[in-house]
Formats: sequence, structure tokens, C-alpha cells
Amino acid sequence: MVECLQLEGFNIFSNNGAIAGQSVFHFHWHVTPRYSGDNIRFELTLKQYSDGQMAIYGQRIREFINRTA
Repeated sequence: MVECLQLEGFNIFSNNGAIAGQSVFHFHWHVTPRYSGDNIRFELTLKQYSDGQMAIYGQRIREFINRTA
């Protein structure tokens, strides 16, 4: 795809769940071809977490993986 469309790059993403912007409720990928000056912007404002909160989430994920492995 990169060569035949002479892309400079591309983005791949998937929206999962209505809150994430999913409107077609089956799994699919979005592939956005990118060229310099294409004026496409994906702006993400990350949530700020209190001290130690990310460590708590990490521990919950590790515990879940260990229980289901």
C-alpha cells in the first residue's frame, strides 16, 4: 500500500465501544494514508491521574492477566 500510493506514512486505529466513537459494531480497522501537509490532525488530550493511580491500574491489569493465563 505504501509504495503503490506513494505514502509518506499512515495511521491505523480502531474504535471499540460507543464511548470510543465506534458506530459500526463489529471489529474493523481504520487506515488513514498520510502525506506531508495533509492537514489531518488526531488530537488527544490525555486524562491526568493522581499520584500512584497509574500504578494501581497497572497492578489490576497484571492481576487480571495472571488470573486468566
